[in-house]
Amino acid sequence: LARVEILRGPQGTLFGRNSTGGLINVITRDPSQKTEAFGKVGYGNFETKSAQLYVGGGLMDTLAADIALNYSDQAKGFGRNTRTGERLAADEDQGARTKWIWTPTEETKATWTLDWQKHETGQGDNRALMPGSVGSDGFTHQGGFQDVTFNFPADGKVDGYVKNKGTMLKVQQQFSAVDFVSISAYRKIKQRNVFDNDGLPSSVVEAIQNLNRTKTFTQEFQLLSNDTSSKFNWIVGVFYLDDKSGYADPQGLQISGEQVIPIPGAYVQFVDN
Repeated sequence: LARVEILRGPQGTLFGRNSTGGLINVITRDPSQKTEAFGKVGYGNFETKSAQLYVGGGLMDTLAADIALNYSDQAKGFGRNTRTGERLAADEDQGARTKWIWTPTEETKATWTLDWQKHETGQGDNRALMPGSVGSDGFTHQGGFQDVTFNFPADGKVDGYVKNKGTMLKVQQQFSAVDFVSISAYRKIKQRNVFDNDGLPSSVVEAIQNLNRTKTFTQEFQLLSNDTSSKFNWIVGVFYLDDKSGYADPQGLQISGEQVIPIPGAYVQFVDN
């Protein structure tokens, strides 16, 4: 990272939608002609292993690039499934990012970035009964605060992941009176979750969140005044957004029992205990 900016108040003019209350702007470092490399490794509780690597430098007089790699693996989960004895809520994250900067002239600068991430985790999806409560099958909570008792998925592990990748091209051109900026970006996200919604060792309600896909394209053009002697500064621009999101398959609930309330747009699958 180069820096993190915290900007108060509406920021929709420069940063688009969803910034009406302010903005936390995370800015990655730019590669330079100077060759540099650094990294770190770590090991923590719950058998957490981590590693990071950054390498950057000049490829030509007018071209510089870098690459950043990140990996972390919490192999040992916080709690256990008391039904199977297995550890739950482990977490694994891996990602890569590269940035290329081309400056053919003093007035022209083009920045291209590409990033990829895969995050697999069961954290946040584990359900358990409140201590002292009784489930519909007569079950009461077993174990500690992080422990659960469920039967779904069959292997006893929550199945969930997010895959995230994107690219961006930013072109900046200086003219005598104004600066021109073009920002083109594309992002694709895939997500899937399967978990025991009732938190019970018997089959009552299990949730199947099938593959969710989101594709987003944005295009922005800006004109900015660059006359430093003027008391009046201005910016004008246009912003285009094309966002498509949906599920590859219908969402489902596995329900056992006599009374079922169907969910519009989803399917219901009956299972035998």
